[in-house]
Amino acid sequence: MEKLQFACGLVTAIVLTPSIAFGQIRPLDDARLNEAISEKTSPPPNDLRIARLQNGRGLPDLETIQRMQRWPFTITIETPYYRANTIAGEARRKFLPAPAISITELNAQQVIVHVTSGPNFLESDTVEGLVIKRGDTVVRPTRELVRPTTIRNAMGASRASADGFFEFPIEAFSPEAGPYTVVVIGKGGNFEWPVTGDDLYAMKD
Repeated sequence: MEKLQFACGLVTAIVLTPSIAFGQIRPLDDARLNEAISEKTSPPPNDLRIARLQNGRGLPDLETIQRMQRWPFTITIETPYYRANTIAGEARRKFLPAPAISITELNAQQVIVHVTSGPNFLESDTVEGLVIKRGDTVVRPTRELVRPTTIRNAMGASRASADGFFEFPIEAFSPEAGPYTVVVIGKGGNFEWPVTGDDLYAMKD
C-alpha cells in the first residue's frame, strides 16, 4: 500500500443507500467546478456527526445523538468538489486572487477520509487504520498516512494520539454498489458508522 505524501486537512466515511442518488460522490467537471468556486460562504468540514444532525431529513433519535457525543473519533470526508470549494473559499477569505484549480489534479486525489481523536478526551481513541465494508467485502485504501499527534483537554492534560488520512477511489462510494459502512480501526477497538444518502446530501459531494 502506497503511503500518502501530502499534508492535508480533511475528509471522511460511509454507508450509501443505493436508492438515494442525490448524495452521490462524483468527479468534478467544468459545471461542478464553477458551482464549487462560486459559493460565497466558506463551507463547514464534512463531519459525519454534523451531517447526521443537519441533513434536513429529520433529527436522529436521542440514543443516536448520545452515541455521537461519545464517538471515539472525528471523521470527515474530503471530495474533489469539497476541495475546490475550500480552496476558492480560502482565497476569498484572505483577499487573494482566484486561484487556478485543476480538475485533473483534484479528481486524481479521489476521496480522502480524515480521522482524528473524538471530542471526548476520556473516551477518544487513536486511529490505526480504516476500511470500507460492503457486506463481506472489505475495501482498503489505495494510500494512507497515519501520523502521531498529541491531544489536550481543557484542564491541560495531554496524551499521545494520531491523525489518519485514507484515500479511496471515487467509485468505492457509488450507490449502485450497495450499502457501505466505514470501519475505523483504533488502538482500543474498531468503530463502525453507516453513512446514509441523507448524510451525503448534507455534505459537499
